[in-house]
Amino acid sequence: MVDDARYRTKVWLDTYLLAANLTDDDGDEVKYITVFGEPDYPVSKVFTYPKYIDLIFSASDPVSSVVFNADKTVDYYEENVPITISCVDKPSITATKLKWKGEAELRRIIEVQGVSLNLRIMDSKRDITQRLGPVILYQTEVMLIYRRDTT
Repeated sequence: MVDDARYRTKVWLDTYLLAANLTDDDGDEVKYITVFGEPDYPVSKVFTYPKYIDLIFSASDPVSSVVFNADKTVDYYEENVPITISCVDKPSITATKLKWKGEAELRRIIEVQGVSLNLRIMDSKRDITQRLGPVILYQTEVMLIYRRDTT
């Protein structure tokens, strides 16, 4: 069975994210999750009762392309996987600071673990801010280039 790029990216995040690097304004570890993008429920619900999540890393569907050898055989696949880091302000959390810590942690694992058989590098990033009623959802979307072989 071949796993899709979203699943592989989620497993990669689950394996290498360090909770000690994801802290609130007081230096305490926050509660974070890794999920697939485009959930079928309002993301704002995850930050409140009953979950009380502070930070979300979500891997969305990739934009894929095939890279060919000179003889027109497939060399590898290149997946551009959007990873969105999301958070909201809370009593001991300044969302913009926590979002930055999430991005810094993602950069750390890209730098430390990205160079491997399945190369992962950061291509681009953009900040997104959405108002969800009285709550502001702070997000950064990072485009991760993920290379995988043909098997």
